[in-house]
Amino acid sequence: MAELPVFKNKRHFRWPKIFIIFIAILYCSLSFAEDDHTHETFFETFFKDLASPVLTEASPWFYGGVIATISATLLEDQFSDPAQEEFIDHKPIGELSPWGDYAGQMIPNALYAVGMASHGWITGKRTSKARALLMTKATLYSGAVTTILKHTIREPRPGDPSDKTAFPSGHSATAFAFASVVGAEHEWYWGLAAYGLASLTALSRMNDNMHELHHVIGGLTIGLSYGIGLHYRNTMKRTVSKKEMNQIYYSMIPVGFNGGVFQILCVF
Repeated sequence: MAELPVFKNKRHFRWPKIFIIFIAILYCSLSFAEDDHTHETFFETFFKDLASPVLTEASPWFYGGVIATISATLLEDQFSDPAQEEFIDHKPIGELSPWGDYAGQMIPNALYAVGMASHGWITGKRTSKARALLMTKATLYSGAVTTILKHTIREPRPGDPSDKTAFPSGHSATAFAFASVVGAEHEWYWGLAAYGLASLTALSRMNDNMHELHHVIGGLTIGLSYGIGLHYRNTMKRTVSKKEMNQIYYSMIPVGFNGGVFQILCVF
């Protein structure tokens, strides 16, 4: 009973941190607005981004993760429960667990987004601004979808049955959103490090008895799918924008005769 107030205080402490992260995300969103040369309306962009896990090359990852999540749920007695007992009894990641917890609280996401947005503003590089917006969107969409599912499904946590926000794992979703963006946008070694950090986050949730195996798989599927899906959306929009900027538009206007020569005015 003595630990319950501490748990509640930790939950209340999240709100100032979430507000700060929200301001950072808003800062990154505004940084790219002036450089968006696409012709999509706000609602077209929103719905296409929302559906990006199934409408882009991310769909195999999404459907594969869905199948894995359903399988782990149906075979809970054979896989999820034994795995959970193993983590509870042996605490395999030990003192690394708090680092995984912090990494799943959108801290790496916010640092990356703010860093890229600032670099874009200072240097004028649109790629950096695009990456800031990509991380922002991947984090927001993953977090929003996860939150909606949590409060719709209302599955209790293994370590606190009164808390019915277990499925899917929000930490895993935002951690793998971060990793998938880094992996898609940067060299392989940065991606490897990011995926390692995201994996630590997922394992820490089971290590701390906050989630079971199918909760974690569901969360990482959401984050991974949005990171990859929005990356492909972003790449496509940048390609279209470059083509439009590099295309030459001209018209030929006849202006009359001069000494028997037919004159044409070309307007670019």
